Amino acid sequence: MINNTIPSFLKLLESNDIGLHDLNKYYDMHPEAFEEYFKFHCPKTEERLSSAIEKYPAKLEDIRIISDTTDSTIF
Repeated sequence: MINNTIPSFLKLLESNDIGLHDLNKYYDMHPEAFEEYFKFHCPKTEERLSSAIEKYPAKLEDIRIISDTTDSTIF
């Protein structure tokens, strides 16, 4: 089972100017989704997270579309 964490991520993005602290709190809320991601796919470094934060505004519409077409739980 895969939990769709996109809705809570969108709330985070839309709530304020997101910073490293906010992003880390989001990751801490969903350890089951991000523990292996950071371990095997993408190192959790300040540089990488800051780079991701800079890219979010340009990707926001794509993230919304994916969220709208994804169920809350994927089996």
